[in-house]
Amino acid sequence: ETAVKSLVEEGIADPQRVGILGWSFGAFLAEMAITQSDLFQAASAGEGGLNNAGQYWVTGSAAMQRYLDAFFGGPPFGDAYDNYRKVAPALNADKVKVPLLREYGSDVGVQSLEFYMALKRLEKPVEQVIYPGAPHVFSLPSHRLASMERNLDWFRFWLQGYENSDPGKVSQYEHWRAMRTKRQSVGPE
Repeated sequence: ETAVKSLVEEGIADPQRVGILGWSFGAFLAEMAITQSDLFQAASAGEGGLNNAGQYWVTGSAAMQRYLDAFFGGPPFGDAYDNYRKVAPALNADKVKVPLLREYGSDVGVQSLEFYMALKRLEKPVEQVIYPGAPHVFSLPSHRLASMERNLDWFRFWLQGYENSDPGKVSQYEHWRAMRTKRQSVGPE
């Protein structure tokens, strides 16, 4: 927040058009940020889905459980649960006020469903795209290009009201306009 406020004060950034994007651990940081701050108007996260209570069991990994124990001070029950409650995106989904684009490969996409489903259940504007077979770092040029174009379109749509005139993107914008209309009909939270 301090960095963005500094850019606004310098006249470099518009406080009404601030977006946040993160990948991997940065995705967790972006998702946590939109549950803890009203600074952003749009967000994107990819290959993250980290630091939610369900991840403790979903991955089935002792290494992941040790990581989460270290990060939160224990498992997602008992004394450590309060730490999850404070920062786990899925447990704070009700605080999200901005549209969120999420992009994942098949494997990490499964562990990311907890936050996505919480947002969907709460009727928050969220879109999750799964790139079948994509590794953690998208290495196929087709995946990279699709992700970059989708993110550019996403932020331009939500922050600038711009729609690309490419006929192949008609359904994308129809979906996003419906998300925007629904969001506006709900009003400020």
